[in-house]
This record gives sequence, C-alpha cells and structure tokens, in this order.
Amino acid sequence: MYPENTFRRCSTCGFTHTHPDNRENEAFNCEKCGYQNHADSNAAKNIRLRYLRRNQPGG
Repeated sequence: MYPENTFRRCSTCGFTHTHPDNRENEAFNCEKCGYQNHADSNAAKNIRLRYLRRNQPGG
C-alpha cells in the first residue's frame, strides 16, 4: 500500500492541498502548476522524495 496521498500530491510543485481532481484514472494533472504524468509515476516520485528527506544526514 502506498503512503497516504502520494497519488494526489504533485511531485513537482508539492501542491499540499491534495485536491481530488488531481487524479483521474491513471492520469495525474496538477491543478496548481499543470504538471502531467502517469499517476503511478507521480506517486513513485513522491515516495522517493519522502525517503530522501527522511534519510538526509543531519547537520
């Protein structure tokens, strides 16, 4: 199972108000910046970004 909202959050601009209209079937369309991609690819980018943020060395 994917972490919550990874399919609806824009991996490009980080549109945080996860608008339900962002996802229609397999297409992802950001209502804020216009980014378009396959919904699974967008979700994978969000999961990757979350992983990288959690695993950054502390400063």
